Amino acid sequence: MDDLKQYSEKPIEADEKNFKVSVVESSFKQPILVDFWAEWCSPCLVIAPRLMEVVTEYQGKVLLAKVEVDDNMRLAGKYKIRGFPSILFFYHGQEVSRFSGAIPKIKIRKFIDDCYQKIKWENRMYQLIHKNKLTIKHILFLGLTVLCCLSFQTNANATKP
Repeated sequence: MDDLKQYSEKPIEADEKNFKVSVVESSFKQPILVDFWAEWCSPCLVIAPRLMEVVTEYQGKVLLAKVEVDDNMRLAGKYKIRGFPSILFFYHGQEVSRFSGAIPKIKIRKFIDDCYQKIKWENRMYQLIHKNKLTIKHILFLGLTVLCCLSFQTNANATKP
């Protein structure tokens, strides 16, 4: 129970002033889910406790940050936020993926797991390239292989009911 309590801390309150440090730079230490939300948005209020519950389940492997869009319009514009809520996954200072809308917890978990899978591939390629000193020919082959795998996975998911 103490372990669960440790990971159920409040989300990071991010804004235009602290976003670079609290999200972008912090995502080099561990992945961060960023919830772009608004007080007047019903789906935002629905997904907020779901996000907190799922993040708590990951026991510190991913953090949650919240950005209130009405007070941070430039930040929302910078990340091309078009619908609310919009949840972005940051890792190593970059957006890995995103989704919009109030989805169920099982889909939030799948989203996080898919992002981790993508990160794992990127880390593996980085290690292969730098440890083995691969040539451009090797790198292009690996890149095409990954693109084919991602394309196959996307097509397989598209055909599911």
